[in-house]
Amino acid sequence: MDTLTVIVLLLLIIILSFLSYYRKKEYEAKKKLQKGVISILRSNSELAKRTWGYDVRRTPLWDDHIRLSIVTGLLLEQLASEIDDLTKTRAELSAVFSHMKDSVMLLNAKKRIVLVNQAAEVLFESTGEKLCGKHQLQVLANSHLTEKIDQVLEHMEPEHFSMQYQKNGKLNLDVQIIPVFEPDPRERKLSGILLVIRDITNSELLNQMKTDFVANVSHELHTPLTTIQGFSETLLEGAYKDEESALKFLTYIHEESKRMGRLVDDLLDLSLIEAGEVVLRVEPLNLKSIVNDVFVDFALLAEEKAIALKDSVEDDLPLVYADSDKIRQVLYNLIENAIKYSAEGGRVSVAAREKGAYLVVTVKDTGIGISQEQQRRIFERFYRVDKARSRASGGTGLGLSIVKHLIDIHDGEVGVISKPGKGSTFYFTLPLAEK
Repeated sequence: MDTLTVIVLLLLIIILSFLSYYRKKEYEAKKKLQKGVISILRSNSELAKRTWGYDVRRTPLWDDHIRLSIVTGLLLEQLASEIDDLTKTRAELSAVFSHMKDSVMLLNAKKRIVLVNQAAEVLFESTGEKLCGKHQLQVLANSHLTEKIDQVLEHMEPEHFSMQYQKNGKLNLDVQIIPVFEPDPRERKLSGILLVIRDITNSELLNQMKTDFVANVSHELHTPLTTIQGFSETLLEGAYKDEESALKFLTYIHEESKRMGRLVDDLLDLSLIEAGEVVLRVEPLNLKSIVNDVFVDFALLAEEKAIALKDSVEDDLPLVYADSDKIRQVLYNLIENAIKYSAEGGRVSVAAREKGAYLVVTVKDTGIGISQEQQRRIFERFYRVDKARSRASGGTGLGLSIVKHLIDIHDGEVGVISKPGKGSTFYFTLPLAEK
């Protein structure tokens, strides 16, 4: 054997050795990959079985890679569906969060604003972009609130309290501070706090109005009841034997009972109107005929006080679209007040003019007049310009409040122009029938 042959044989041996080595490595790599595929297939198959109750490993397929592809496809499909559900849920929660009536503000553990809703933007007169990132003190500079936030951060317990906030006047706020924890349930770690703020200014005002209303009703009923009780006791003690005194006392009792009846009627009217239970029977009306009828009702009272009643309503005015009984009640209350608050020898006049799509009706008197401060409250329930005169004349203090509500439900406006000692002009508007 020559040298060349030996060299060739050695090269062949080396090549075969390398091939054998790499084939062994390739086999080991395939085995390793196969184990990985089987391992992945096993875990994914378990997940698929729990999700759909379907065991892919029992499927008569000849290749684990195919099984793995099927399982992976199913899992990806499930993942996509869950992502869609999460996206939809997030959008729904975002809509609810944004449109909550309560102001909501999320702070991080350093008391910096992370998130606000639309109500909070309105309350603090800013946008979410400007509010987010700011420290709580830059937005709500309130020592009581800061103290409560620090307590929540320290003790990790919610707080609920009321506070006042200055914003074009004083607002009363109901505040809840709720700790927010990290999602890991194994450790109670605080990630931030949630502020839920409700403006209760109007609620407290309403409660005060209810309290005042009950007090006023009690007071108004107490006066005639006391009178009735006193005169009836006097009669029972023997005054009934004196015919003149008995007649006088019975007259007082009768007048006070009528006063109570008027108060109850006005309360019922007002409660029905405010509850929205009044049914309007609207139709085209001739205002002048209603004014004439009301003037007839007050002719005797006006004559007793030498008050001149003047009807300045033109005959050719357009018809209004309104409820005849309700407008009669409005005019009755306004003319009655005008006569009551005018001195003897005064004058009360009613006029009307067309303005756009409405008829403006005015009731003018030569009475005591109303100050600017009183004009702001004149349409409140039980408010009186001259309390002594109103009670002496049997007024309930509800007439102007009823007038305002009745005109409001006719889509009209009501107001007053007056100066102390110069008389008053009350006006209201009614829609024209032709418009």
